[in-house]
Amino acid sequence: MIDSFSQYSLALDGFCKIIKPQMHGPYNIIGHSMGSAVVMDYLTCHPENLVDKIILAAPLVRCTLWTLSKIGCAIYSPFMKNIFRVFRNISSDKEYVRFVKHSDPLQAKFISLKWVKAMFEWDKKIAAAADINKPLLVIQGTKDTTVAWKYNLPFIMAKFKNTEIEFIENAQHEFFNEVPQYRDQAFSIIRDYLVMGK
Repeated sequence: MIDSFSQYSLALDGFCKIIKPQMHGPYNIIGHSMGSAVVMDYLTCHPENLVDKIILAAPLVRCTLWTLSKIGCAIYSPFMKNIFRVFRNISSDKEYVRFVKHSDPLQAKFISLKWVKAMFEWDKKIAAAADINKPLLVIQGTKDTTVAWKYNLPFIMAKFKNTEIEFIENAQHEFFNEVPQYRDQAFSIIRDYLVMGK
């Protein structure tokens, strides 16, 4: 289990160093949810990076029920290392939701409170980081109940001064695994941004 979100961005930096000699640019990056947090941390730690186009999908800065989560972590962490994970409805695709809850081997059944504490510490770190002027695109579903997007989007716009936002009305958190009308819209937005620079 990680001690700091910085470990994620260090891994991303290591990956970038591996592919740079082997692949010519441009280098584009897409992060979803916590992956977006990793991308943001990487950008603030490596402002002279080689990334061309950046897409943050349903980005995590703070999760839903942030204050309650902090209180709960403070209460339980002296006595517990992990808590049971509550699986939310993260997509309108009911078959996908069933798969995530019951069959996906990559889905943890518990959440490490050590990881939760690392998320709280990263929130302080990203808030204190210098502003970045590099252009980026944020894609956000309006029925997302996983991340606190009404807090997150203004924060990202203030921290990353050249941010463009595209909303997908009624899409939930996992819009890459949504019903076709929302999933196709997400892929169309990405294609336009990468290919045509919109």
